[in-house]
Amino acid sequence: MKKFTIATYLRPATVSDVFDHKDAIIENKQFFYQQQDGTIYGPQRLQPVKVQAARSMWKSDIPKFIAIQKQEMKAQLEQYQELYLWLGAQKMFVVDSFRYQESIAIHLKVKEVAEFDILECNELIQHTAFFRYEEKSTKGPFYITDLHSKKSFRTLIQFKNMFVFDRPGQIKIVETNTAAEAV
Repeated sequence: MKKFTIATYLRPATVSDVFDHKDAIIENKQFFYQQQDGTIYGPQRLQPVKVQAARSMWKSDIPKFIAIQKQEMKAQLEQYQELYLWLGAQKMFVVDSFRYQESIAIHLKVKEVAEFDILECNELIQHTAFFRYEEKSTKGPFYITDLHSKKSFRTLIQFKNMFVFDRPGQIKIVETNTAAEAV
């Protein structure tokens, strides 16, 4: 399995990177986080806190269910607040192939994709970032959506033209944009 390092950019995440049009957290989207000491770590998949929906149950189970649901709703609210704090402080990043004023140039490790990197329970993992190798260069990131089929990805895997993020770790920063560079 091939692994190599590509040069790309991280940009601060925006609200639309984290939340969909219904204000729900985009599940499995991959982000990078800036830690207290300034190092950037990632990628990490975003997993929203799930709240159990009401269902048919015995009358005696209702108080217990309501207590559990309240705890889950509180955890979900805390997760939303934490995400907004990270976004506001610009300590949450996404990979972008374009350079913006606030972008950070990085070296990112990628690996040749295996089916378990993009499939879970025989379904594509939505919002997984991937890169394609074409004509001696990488293109991307692209994201898996519900419009993609497993068949098209199996072809990319078979021809060894698809790469995904390697395991999480500290990211090597090549350069950052400063006010002096922007002038």
